Amino acid sequence: MKTLKLFFKRKVNKENVYDLAKRLAEPYFDEQQIPMIGATIVDGYLYAKGEDRGFPHRSDVIKIDLSKEKIIESYGARGCPVTIYIGQYE
Repeated sequence: MKTLKLFFKRKVNKENVYDLAKRLAEPYFDEQQIPMIGATIVDGYLYAKGEDRGFPHRSDVIKIDLSKEKIIESYGARGCPVTIYIGQYE
């Protein structure tokens, strides 16, 4: 918990979010064989999006609790409360 508080005391920049997403979300997307395209932090949760623009199109957004560093929800292609664009890490 102290780590999370210290993280938010610092200014969260693009590199920090990228590193967090790489460490916490990349293993999930590697397992699903979907490249990760972006991530954002909202209210203590990391939302990471993976997208494969092939045919058929596959997309997945996962929600990670930063205090526990665990995936708590997967939204699939629709239903995510956060919009994540390609290359967005903020």
